[in-house]
Amino acid sequence: MNTKLLLSVFLLSLFSFSASAQNSSFGERFSEAVRLETEGEKNRAFEIWTSLARDYPSNGNVQYRAGVAHLESFNQKKAALPYLELAEQLGVNDNYDPTSQFEEGAPLTVYFYLAKAYHLNYQLDDAEQYYAKFMESTAPKHYLYDDSDLGIRQVGNARILIADPVEFSIQSMGQTINTQYPDYSPVISIDENALFFTSQRLRKDSSNIDIINQNTGGYFDDIYVSYRNRLGEWQEPEILNLNSEGPAATMAGVGVAVFTRRHSDRVRHARSAGARASLAPWPDCQC
Repeated sequence: MNTKLLLSVFLLSLFSFSASAQNSSFGERFSEAVRLETEGEKNRAFEIWTSLARDYPSNGNVQYRAGVAHLESFNQKKAALPYLELAEQLGVNDNYDPTSQFEEGAPLTVYFYLAKAYHLNYQLDDAEQYYAKFMESTAPKHYLYDDSDLGIRQVGNARILIADPVEFSIQSMGQTINTQYPDYSPVISIDENALFFTSQRLRKDSSNIDIINQNTGGYFDDIYVSYRNRLGEWQEPEILNLNSEGPAATMAGVGVAVFTRRHSDRVRHARSAGARASLAPWPDCQC
């Protein structure tokens, strides 16, 4: 009898210790992911949210956090969909606490991010439905309300573009211009002899080697220009002094001016013949 009693007590203690250790592990990982996000190290937080979502499939909060982390990643955006679908299915908490490890529901913003995930996966009807659902569930003053309205208009434009597709091919411009790093947003000057573009490459002097974008794990955006010689050959790109340690996401050419957009402050900069234009709001794209 005593042996059986001791064995029962031992097994109960072992189970309690195991459950406590598991909860401790979850809490530590959750707190670490929140801390990393707060400090801007979203690339490292991404790994933790993804592992928590895998280990705790019935926790709607970590499914939501993993989904948003995927949406904010550099190259895993489309993979956000199953996490956000599950988060929404597991239930929304109107009193959501974003910092509590005991929170198991998702916030109302799951509707918006789910719409974004559907949008990225070309499930346009579902995207439109959840953009509208988010707007119905929140007040117009919500910081994502206008983005949802924009999303609905973008879905409408996407339907038009998909109905009448344009065929095109993408070709490398060769090693002089392209690198193993992301190169994008090209703008050709009006005389077609200057090429401006954005790149996340390592600079020639390695001055940005320790300046890492924690969201992507890569380098921040820089703007380059390459000039065509008399033989029609593009020369080695030169970095422009428009750069910073933040993102300079898109460019657009207007006559002899080049406009650059930075997501962080939503202002535009114009350079024309060495002169800088005054700052002005950059309109949101509805494409």
